[in-house]
Amino acid sequence: MVALDNLDEMISLIRQAESPAAARDALCAREWSGAAVGEMLIRAGRKAAGAVYRLSVEQAQAILDLRLHRLTGLERDKIQGDFTTTLAEIADLERLLADRTVLLAKIAEELRAIQSQYAEPRRSEIVLDADDDFVAEDLIPDDPVIVTLSHAGYIKALSANEFRTQSRGGRGKLAASVKDGDFLEYIFTTTKHGVLLFFTDQGRVFARRGYQIPEGSRTARGRAIPNLLPLDAQEKVATVYATRADADTQGSLLMVTRQGTAKRIAPDQFTRIRSTGTRAINLREGDSLLAVLATQGEGEILLFTEAGRAIRFAEAEVREMGKNAAGVRTIRLQSEQDRVTAAIALEHAEQKVLVVTSDGMGKVTTAEEFRRTARGGQGVIAARKPIAGAALINGEGEDILLLSSQGIVTRIPANSIRETSRTARGVRLMRLDAGDQILAVERVPNTEEGEDH
Repeated sequence: MVALDNLDEMISLIRQAESPAAARDALCAREWSGAAVGEMLIRAGRKAAGAVYRLSVEQAQAILDLRLHRLTGLERDKIQGDFTTTLAEIADLERLLADRTVLLAKIAEELRAIQSQYAEPRRSEIVLDADDDFVAEDLIPDDPVIVTLSHAGYIKALSANEFRTQSRGGRGKLAASVKDGDFLEYIFTTTKHGVLLFFTDQGRVFARRGYQIPEGSRTARGRAIPNLLPLDAQEKVATVYATRADADTQGSLLMVTRQGTAKRIAPDQFTRIRSTGTRAINLREGDSLLAVLATQGEGEILLFTEAGRAIRFAEAEVREMGKNAAGVRTIRLQSEQDRVTAAIALEHAEQKVLVVTSDGMGKVTTAEEFRRTARGGQGVIAARKPIAGAALINGEGEDILLLSSQGIVTRIPANSIRETSRTARGVRLMRLDAGDQILAVERVPNTEEGEDH
């Protein structure tokens, strides 16, 4: 209204300004006739402050933004009409708020209008006593996944679709990227709903579903295992047991400790595990869990010790026990410093076994070379040097990884190691520097150099 009342003067001032900013400042600096504004204030029940009106910066900019067609007499009529309508709405609302009966009647009227507009029957069902068994994983598809865990403790999950089917003899794909001194110790398939049991060297077990494992690309290293499991400062994962959500839980898990104690336990003992972990075996002071083997209760167990001894006995000699049991003795160690360094579950005595000593020597022999005895004996001589580890050799397409105390990793084809007798010295598998020794022996699937990334 101020612009319409002072139209000629404002147009002249704007034309004389050097820039839009200068025009805006000039409009704000002037006092303009405000008679029309005063009349509107009086109609609204307010008191006019005077006959002149000063524009704010925002009002001056709004005037500059106006198009010429709005500076007509019709625009004045429109503004006055809008003002009159607004005053009437204000009066109606004040009257409505002042009378509770009128207010409730208005609410009822509007609700009836909404009811009439949306008269279709409800399509969704409101269930007050809904099933309390609903869990978040019901919304997660049970897709197959591949989980990898490195020796240094980095874990990740990949979709099984990352690995396409290839013709026999193909080069394969890289499953994970690892740094020097590290290697993939576990790689297994499960599903998003599948259960992974993580057994630690301190005898605890943690359970995680497949969808809880952090996902990563094929070339990613993964996440450190302490980010997934609440491990103690010196606690490490000793072994991992994977199963599908609908898998048959028949068979046993055979636990072997460094001091030669073993026990069998049914997998269904671990169906309910606290998120903070559950005791899986009661360890004696100074002992630690070495391995957990999945068996059917009808095979044989082959153990190796650091002192160079080996014992083969029937698995049935180790009875099933509960979670809090400590187990039974399987081998008589040669000294207090001696310990079990490898545990292998055998299906039959003709299977081949690789034995590696701490100085980098190794030999392949059949399991029947190690005479079967009752558990609890001192076993037979397997090597003249301390045994660092052992692995089952199943056939073609396997590699052996050797890790030294200085972080050096050597990978050799399993079929390149010739078979010998139990008493043979073996062949050189890895050359070590002075003071270095073999720490770990792992069997892994064979992959060629230059994998398909």
